[in-house]
Amino acid sequence: IIFSQRRFCYCQQNGKSESRASTSGHPPACAAAPPQLTCASFYKFVKLSNLPELRDEFRTACAQLGIMGNILLGTEGINSQIAGSEDAIHSFITTVLRAHPEFQDIVPKLSLASRPPFYRMKVVIKKEIVKLGIPTTTYSKTGVHVPPAEWNQLIADPNVILIDTRNEEEVAIGTFKNAINPRTTTFTQFPQYVHQNLSECKDKKIAMFCTGGVRCEKASSWMLDEGFKEVFQLDGGILRYFEQVPAKHSSWVGECFVFDTRHAVAHGESGVELGHVSRCYACRAMLFPADRLSPDFREGVSCPHCCKSLTPERARALQERQRQIELAGQRGEGPHLGTHRPASLPAARGSLPSVGSQAKHGRSDAIPSPGCRMDNMGRIALFVIFNLMIAIIP
Repeated sequence: IIFSQRRFCYCQQNGKSESRASTSGHPPACAAAPPQLTCASFYKFVKLSNLPELRDEFRTACAQLGIMGNILLGTEGINSQIAGSEDAIHSFITTVLRAHPEFQDIVPKLSLASRPPFYRMKVVIKKEIVKLGIPTTTYSKTGVHVPPAEWNQLIADPNVILIDTRNEEEVAIGTFKNAINPRTTTFTQFPQYVHQNLSECKDKKIAMFCTGGVRCEKASSWMLDEGFKEVFQLDGGILRYFEQVPAKHSSWVGECFVFDTRHAVAHGESGVELGHVSRCYACRAMLFPADRLSPDFREGVSCPHCCKSLTPERARALQERQRQIELAGQRGEGPHLGTHRPASLPAARGSLPSVGSQAKHGRSDAIPSPGCRMDNMGRIALFVIFNLMIAIIP
């Protein structure tokens, strides 16, 4: 893990994690200044049996540390995207996650965010940590993990079939040069694509990639079960490629979709940087910078994709919502309407709580935000009422 202030990284060598200073000529992904929130994504396919205990432990630890995001647990492993202060993420990874032997070799992908990427924390148990919809033997065999430093050489081979395993909405924002877009809307459609388009290619080299690596890992395991001989996957996914490959040598075109409020990240000089693609609140369409310059774009209200279908009533409701957001920003109140204010982050309070300190005093819930104008129940009620108003307006 690379941490911006320490400029140290926890890396894997010979199956062990060690701490060392970053000596690469390419700045680490989190070396950009000044950091506010650290985003960490990680996964591991491993047989788990104590799911309720893990869920409760991770939920309590994240609440105490002020961490927000998602952790999915299943009998097949763990899949997570979380964000918090640098110290909070460091504490969770080193003292909570790696306290379990099955997670000691996890090396998260790190990036920065100037605004909270998540506004709540969910730790849930799922049948699959990434849904493919069919059984796999992911624990025992997967495709060849190709380090980011060797990826460009592999995909430059004309005999390699390069496949983007992500959804079409993600591919539209950016992908690797010459990558095939399967044009799927969900990952569960990927097996159908393979059956229809790659059934005659089982003896050829197949290279796959996704955002963080978890979809490729599951897809490669299934493809090996289906008889494909040579399957390769980008180790750590696109995010680790951005971290470790200098931007001047990048084979990536565009930006990379991420499943949080940043919407997209870019491959920049400092590694993973905030992208320029955003999302329309009214219709949820992805917006490129040119879309935001259109006269049909109104922040929080409409965009070129939905302006002509927007009813006057809904436009007024969205305008009022946007006005309240701007007023809240002027008052310095942070996220407004339907979001949990991230004032409970350790960095915002100026101190880092220990994982056991809150439980020792009988408090295992989320740390309350000092100076909040209303409690969490009040915010939830306001959010529900507002969305019901929008839903019933024709």
